[in-house]
Amino acid sequence: MNKTAELTGGDRPGTAILMLVGGVSSYALMDGFTKIAVVDGADIVTAMWIRFLFATAFVVAIAVPVHGTTVFRTSGKGLLIVRGVFPLIASYLAITAFSQMPMADVTALLFVAPLFATALSIPLLGEKVGLFRWAAVIAGFCGVLLIVQPSPQMQPVTLYPLMTALLFAFFTIMTRRLRLKNHPMAMLFYAMITGCVLMLPVLPFYWQTPSFYQFGLIFLAGFFYAAAQFGVTMAFTLAEASRLTPFIYTQIICAIGFGWVVFEEVPILTTWVGTSVIVGSGLIVWNREKSRQMK
Repeated sequence: MNKTAELTGGDRPGTAILMLVGGVSSYALMDGFTKIAVVDGADIVTAMWIRFLFATAFVVAIAVPVHGTTVFRTSGKGLLIVRGVFPLIASYLAITAFSQMPMADVTALLFVAPLFATALSIPLLGEKVGLFRWAAVIAGFCGVLLIVQPSPQMQPVTLYPLMTALLFAFFTIMTRRLRLKNHPMAMLFYAMITGCVLMLPVLPFYWQTPSFYQFGLIFLAGFFYAAAQFGVTMAFTLAEASRLTPFIYTQIICAIGFGWVVFEEVPILTTWVGTSVIVGSGLIVWNREKSRQMK
């Protein structure tokens, strides 16, 4: 049983899987409602700040009645704040990409983050990556090429999901370093409040009061953002990561469905193939990591 599972009453894989699927599906719904709002004319920075604010309030409302304010006390505030910068920048890149690209393409490209994390774990964590996992990483990037299809006419926004994935890879690596000394709710709180506070100096220059319709969409996006963060965080406190990782990819299914129904975005063949390669590569990396931990 992992340490965080002890804090929540034991190892419960069934409940954890349901919470993870609900969490990653909420990410897709968050992206979808944000895309509708931005396409309708809502300002990206305004939407981001409202989202961070709502998520911060949600974390406080959930954590404090159960654990009290002491749950947010930590000796590593500096590193937690640095960690919170990555999702802040990543959110801007991701929202911009979602507003201009099909949801299926962006979501699939975001899932190269575990492959980036595998490659970065060598210089940053001193981990050893065998030939088999390197082959999976290379195959995953071939899947990226199928979706992106680089050409002289390629728009810069096409690279935004990859930049987002790289930022989340750094975020993941920092999480590995900090998770044993910090409560999950503390890590979640600092990730949200960092974005909320750091945006305050620039917010007056970008603020555009949303219309009632846009605010409703941003409110829904904020709700699903908070639900996603809570669901994923709690899932990994209820069960080992090795049991949960394959279910993360259900987010792609939800994103494809949302884009198909709401935006009439029908993925082309290369998107299907590229997505399958990326998912398959991610699962291979997960399987090798699981096997290595069992030795």
